[in-house]
Amino acid sequence: MTDARDGEGPGEGAGTVAGEPGGATILVVDDDPFILRLLEIELRASGFVVRTASDGAEGLARALEERPDLVLADVMMPTLDGFELTRRLRADPRTAGVPVIMLTARALSADKVEGLAAGADDYLVKPFDVAELVAHSSFEETCYLLWHGELPTRAQLTALRRELGEARALPDGALRVLRVLPADADPMDALRTATSALGALDPDGRAPAGEAARRIAGRLVAQFPTVVAAFHRLRQGLDPVAPTPTRGHAADFLAMLFGREPEPELARAMDVALILHADHELNASTFAARVTAATLSDMYAAVTSAVGTLKGPLHGGANEEVMRVLQEIGRLERVREVVHAKLERKEKIPGFGHRVYRTEDPRVRHLRRLARELGARAGDLTWFELT
Repeated sequence: MTDARDGEGPGEGAGTVAGEPGGATILVVDDDPFILRLLEIELRASGFVVRTASDGAEGLARALEERPDLVLADVMMPTLDGFELTRRLRADPRTAGVPVIMLTARALSADKVEGLAAGADDYLVKPFDVAELVAHSSFEETCYLLWHGELPTRAQLTALRRELGEARALPDGALRVLRVLPADADPMDALRTATSALGALDPDGRAPAGEAARRIAGRLVAQFPTVVAAFHRLRQGLDPVAPTPTRGHAADFLAMLFGREPEPELARAMDVALILHADHELNASTFAARVTAATLSDMYAAVTSAVGTLKGPLHGGANEEVMRVLQEIGRLERVREVVHAKLERKEKIPGFGHRVYRTEDPRVRHLRRLARELGARAGDLTWFELT
């Protein structure tokens, strides 16, 4: 995801990514949405105006209509493959002079020869990884997309970042609530209680749906990291760290949590983790929130319900149970011993299988990579190796 629609009004340019005003226009034609998004991100960041098409026929129509400065085309596409697309572009006087570069996973020499013979100016094999796509996104962009159903322009993204930064500080009443909680209270209990308190302290708290609801959503997203970080420090006997509005969302959370400026690699890892968890369809906590909202209760009540549901060991609390088992194991040499003992006692071992995914949760491969990289960076791969 990216602030890719810079300069376009609402509802304009479906499938379009705009870069710096006046930049050269590049048409990207690929039937893989992940590849399309990755190219949009990279090209926009380099100042190009980007148009996209999801198959060869659509790409041909857009090229003839818009006459871009460059076409990047995949080979294997439905309706019209990249070879035929290139031939037709070369055959039409309107696009005969437009440079065409083929970007494809097909690395055989015969394919390259065919592409160049069709009229392509170059033939490049793409080594793209979806993990790279995720790493180039930002949580703030994801929030905007989920709230508005479209990607933000650069100005809109800047405004959202400013809004979240300015809303991150907690009201004094919420901090007082956190201070009176016992140090051994469950952090999820603290978050649930603080959410309810924030609702009572927010003048918009009982407002109906509409723009007020959007403001509340922004405040909740902004203040949740502050709540978690503040309670974490309070239970350790430390003072909470005030937020810094100019920091990015993920980076400021880590700074408030640990009391120091986070390394860019750690901030990026947290940002990716937030993106991966931003939307997970109609899971239990989302369902609980919707049930509460359906009674016409306020948004804070709905989110309080969601947090309470997320705590359960059959939902988000399962992650906590996995960590408890890993702590019990402690080192690689004890894995077999601990697991066999639990199986003999017919205990459940959390962390195996998923109620939705029958193979592997698609988020896992990205988080696994991050865990390995961060463990190696810290010089301790214990937790990664145990999983």
